[in-house]
Amino acid sequence: SLWAPLLRTGDPWPMNGSHDTSALLMNGSYVTLDCDAGGQDVTSYTFYRDEKTICSEPHVTCRGRYLDFTPITEKDSGSYTCSIQNQVSSSTSLSLRVTITWSPEGNILCTAEQIDHIVRLGCSWPGGQPAANVTMLYRNLTETGRDQVYSNVSQVLQDSSLMCGGEQLGRTSTCVMLFEPPQSPEHDDASEIVAMEGEAFTLKLILRSDSQSRLSSSSLHILPADFSWSLGGDFEPIENGDRLLVTSSHDSSSLQIPEVSVMDSGHYVCRAINLVGSRDFNFTVKVKSRVSHPLLSGDVIGRTVIGILVGLVIIFIVVCLILKRKQGKNTSIIH
Repeated sequence: SLWAPLLRTGDPWPMNGSHDTSALLMNGSYVTLDCDAGGQDVTSYTFYRDEKTICSEPHVTCRGRYLDFTPITEKDSGSYTCSIQNQVSSSTSLSLRVTITWSPEGNILCTAEQIDHIVRLGCSWPGGQPAANVTMLYRNLTETGRDQVYSNVSQVLQDSSLMCGGEQLGRTSTCVMLFEPPQSPEHDDASEIVAMEGEAFTLKLILRSDSQSRLSSSSLHILPADFSWSLGGDFEPIENGDRLLVTSSHDSSSLQIPEVSVMDSGHYVCRAINLVGSRDFNFTVKVKSRVSHPLLSGDVIGRTVIGILVGLVIIFIVVCLILKRKQGKNTSIIH
């Protein structure tokens, strides 16, 4: 008679014949289960998941003692067994509990949000199986949890930082959020922006920290800001309308004018406010007219000057003729 085979994943197998009762397998990987009959005379192999045959599924291939997943998916978690059979008897293996794992979504996130009179700090790295271990560090505060961690503080101090770390099945992810007023190192308040009348025109501000030169852009998170735009001396926020459109995210803002006119020339201000402070970013806009003014045309001015000179010459000639004629009459009277 047949003795029970061993259902296993991978090599080598323990020489003492011990049986692992569970296996963690990564979603999307190519996996083979082996129904090891130990050299017995076997005529057929059958594989089961949760007591149902599995060989008919499209991503599964049964080839003798082997069960291939190409690839294995989230739905393949379950309890697996294999049965062997010959002309004399049959036998079934002990069960192997297969758990499918997958990584969390993207990278860990650092967050800070004002809620009434408190600031809610957060570290979030959800979506993994098993859930990621998450750690939060802020000054003397340390919090740990699964998937995400939140903590409320009365305020955040300028130049302090929030650090988040995550770990799941050997994979790690970290992020840092610096608590500093809004910054945009590439922005130049003194520059003049020239636009052509009638064209679509956009002013844009992107916040970035000077510290990004030392930290990777994926690990350093900008403190979210609220934005508003104004034109002229007194700061009066521009509201969205047919001619002006303000679009903002947590770290950038743009002012769009679909068809700019000469009247849109002037001094614009984008004000950014976050948990730590605020800053005004200046834009000077000059809109050029597509139609040159006649009085400013060089050709027109040249023709006008020539016309004036010709007119003066004609007047001079006429005056000379009149004076000469009068002089001739006076000479006749004397004689």
